[in-house]
Amino acid sequence: MNSISPRPYFILLLLCALLHGGCSCSSEAENRMNAVSFSRSSDEEEDETPPPAAPAPKKKAPAKAPVKPEVAKAADTKTAAPAAEEMPEAAAPPVNSKYAERRERIERLAKNPPADKGSEAQTKLEIIGEALADMITEKGEIPSAVRKDSRGNTLLGWRIDLLPYLGYQDLYDQFAVDKPWNDKQNLALAGKIPPVYQSPERKDEATNFLMAFGPTCAARASSPTSLDTVGRRSLSTIPLIVEADDAMSVSWVKPFDLEFNPAAPREGMGQLRGGSIFVVTADGKTHKVPPAITATEMTDFFVLGNGLDVRKFGDASNPDPAKVASGAASGNQVASNMTTANRPRSDAALGPALGETPAAGSRPGLAKLPIPDPKLSDDAEARIREIFADEFRAADSENRRSMLASMFVSNAEKLGDDPIQQFAMLSLAYQLAIKGKSPAIAKDAFERLNRQYEFDTINQQLQLLRFATENVARIPHARKDEFKQLAIQLWQISYDRNNFKAVDELFAIIETFARSQNDTQMLNRIAALRDQTAEARKVYVEIESQFLSLERPSFNPEGNLLVGRYLCLHRNQWQQGLPFLAKCSNPKIKDAALLELESPTAPAIQAEIGDMWWDAVAGFNPVEKKRIQSRAAQWYQAAVNGLPNNIERIKVQRNLEEYKKLYPDDKIAPLSPGIDTASR
Repeated sequence: MNSISPRPYFILLLLCALLHGGCSCSSEAENRMNAVSFSRSSDEEEDETPPPAAPAPKKKAPAKAPVKPEVAKAADTKTAAPAAEEMPEAAAPPVNSKYAERRERIERLAKNPPADKGSEAQTKLEIIGEALADMITEKGEIPSAVRKDSRGNTLLGWRIDLLPYLGYQDLYDQFAVDKPWNDKQNLALAGKIPPVYQSPERKDEATNFLMAFGPTCAARASSPTSLDTVGRRSLSTIPLIVEADDAMSVSWVKPFDLEFNPAAPREGMGQLRGGSIFVVTADGKTHKVPPAITATEMTDFFVLGNGLDVRKFGDASNPDPAKVASGAASGNQVASNMTTANRPRSDAALGPALGETPAAGSRPGLAKLPIPDPKLSDDAEARIREIFADEFRAADSENRRSMLASMFVSNAEKLGDDPIQQFAMLSLAYQLAIKGKSPAIAKDAFERLNRQYEFDTINQQLQLLRFATENVARIPHARKDEFKQLAIQLWQISYDRNNFKAVDELFAIIETFARSQNDTQMLNRIAALRDQTAEARKVYVEIESQFLSLERPSFNPEGNLLVGRYLCLHRNQWQQGLPFLAKCSNPKIKDAALLELESPTAPAIQAEIGDMWWDAVAGFNPVEKKRIQSRAAQWYQAAVNGLPNNIERIKVQRNLEEYKKLYPDDKIAPLSPGIDTASR
């Protein structure tokens, strides 16, 4: 019988045992390796349950990433890595103490606001102004009213950008700043309005603190303005934030602000504080613009480059009634520092070149009444519309509107005992004349307003002239000259204020009326004057780009030459320009200016000054050369009759004859002491 030998089974069992033992050893080694590997990977991934510590390697291991605090707490103390091997926790970014303190002030103010709403508004704007100044300094630019992405979507505005500087970084981080302002996530945060943005009279999510923006302002609609453009020295004269009327209020997350209207400079402002307007300038300071400030000065304040310093008006919290009744005397003084319109003119080739002299009453007189409060004038207009309801209903054509406007102009004289009703009736007359396309009646209404109220701004008059130009055919021929003369006056004022944009527009308006009158002489004068003003504009743009002062010389000889050229050779303002030329880089011009500043009366020295100017024309363009030679001719003319009959007199006479040959149409204006000849 064959039996199966047990040996194969024994051998098979032995092999299994060996294999099982090998696998156990292998598994133990593999487990040990896996433990080390898991320990490293869990450290990198910051797992909540750290593995048991592996035996210290012989070589120095790379530093491990810091473990989160919650991981460290969850780790078993027996298995935690030695302290010497742990990295220190990353420090949180420090909170700016100034911004934190600013937030504390905001919250204290919200809990204990002052009883006076005006004081509360002013305090809030002061805090906003401080934060705004920090943001402008840090970013080097004045923010725009809105920002847009590459697709043209309107993003969040300056009020959101300002949050970190107000101490609300946590709220700022909740906004999706790369998404449109009306994105669902952004709109959901509207209810979290910081108290500093809440206007005192309202407790909702709307704010009255808006940015004043526009083409004439430092703040533009959708592009920031670099500080290199406006100059850091002028920040105190640049209005940015205003307290607007309730009708203009918007949700604080909505990037809609107040577009400044030069033709109606108080539009949207002044109803909350009895005519006063809180304004924050780009240096972060808050100012209270008084009701007595004229419309012209208000416009000048908001037009970039005019440099009207509102601080000179003082605080109008408790205005002197006598000053309010007499008009803005202090405002006129400030404006006179800004413009040369009130200075004696010696320029025979500017205003007089157009055949006119500026009107004596181009600035508001002290006896004028301030413009009435808008609410009062609105009420008066409503009463007039009620009384003349039938006439208004019948005014359904241009002709009938013109007739009603003419009637209101006449009837306004009967309302002398009530200046508010008179103002309202004249305003209605002006509006009806515009709708009736009757420039002559509109001008009559405007002039009545101008005589009695502080109503005359350059922009409002310019608007009237634009309307008249579009409807020149409707103006009686006998009255067209009135509009031309008004345009000439505004041209002169605009030129004196270096408002070259208005100058160009007024040239076109004057030409329109000159053509309607077949005034070829005026058209020729304008053509010649365009070239002169174009050269002046080039120099003035260069002065602006270098932030040079037109008030006093600097330590920059080249800059002094540039300003002196502009004032003397382009503006014919020698009294203002000679001190600059006396410190300029051109030696011949400098010597002539220094000697002229001595105000000599001896004919021989006067002739010498003429020679110095006559020989200083090298390097100047034709317009400037003519002005230099004209100045020389003035000195020659002053000296010639007092010179003895010698060779020097012959030389002076020959140069005078040469000048008359070069410029046969020009008369040599006499030197006027105190105007043309500057004194020390």
